[in-house]
Amino acid sequence: MKILKNRVFRILLWVTTISSFGDSLYALAVTLSVYQMSGSIAGVAGMWMIRVLVRIPCQFVSGVIIDRFNRKKISIYVYLLSAALMLAFALTDGKYMMLAYILIFILQGTSDVDNMAQMALMPELIDKEELTDANNIFSVIGTIIMFVGPGAGGVLYTIFGTRMLYFIDAVTFVIAAGFMCAVPYRYEEHETEKAQFKLFSFAREGIAEVKRCRLLRIF
Repeated sequence: MKILKNRVFRILLWVTTISSFGDSLYALAVTLSVYQMSGSIAGVAGMWMIRVLVRIPCQFVSGVIIDRFNRKKISIYVYLLSAALMLAFALTDGKYMMLAYILIFILQGTSDVDNMAQMALMPELIDKEELTDANNIFSVIGTIIMFVGPGAGGVLYTIFGTRMLYFIDAVTFVIAAGFMCAVPYRYEEHETEKAQFKLFSFAREGIAEVKRCRLLRIF
């Protein structure tokens, strides 16, 4: 593929691969830590519920942030913050339940910010003709990480325990930040429209459309 000869794309691909692997490790590590501390599936379910509930407002806020600030710097700061949080939790030996919930709350938000920042960077750094191939490759990498990450994390947990998972996770985020520093991106300020939260209005429109279309109601 022609896109693979693009140095900027290769850097972004490394950033995404490394950070996605880190995301899969922290999700596994925090899940295991919560289960060890609570001894209950309900505790783990509560953690994942937090991740779900955080996503809706965080994605909206992420879009607002990405529109107003340097996208490259946002990703770098997000990676460094994530690394610091991983190290902090590792140094506490994952003994505090409340810290685990706070950690997953913050990391879900920072992950959404990073994803939005990279999505916004792509059209600015890659030719329009190559965007489809680029997105396809990112999609494939995401799918591979989704399966490989938890498996690799499980092996590391079996050998070293959760603490090592947190340390490795912190290292992946630092490496991702280093790669992002190499991305040749120049930020230019531009006027932005006032942000409006339209999720519920879209939901109402969708429900109205379902009610109107009989075929949709059947399915």
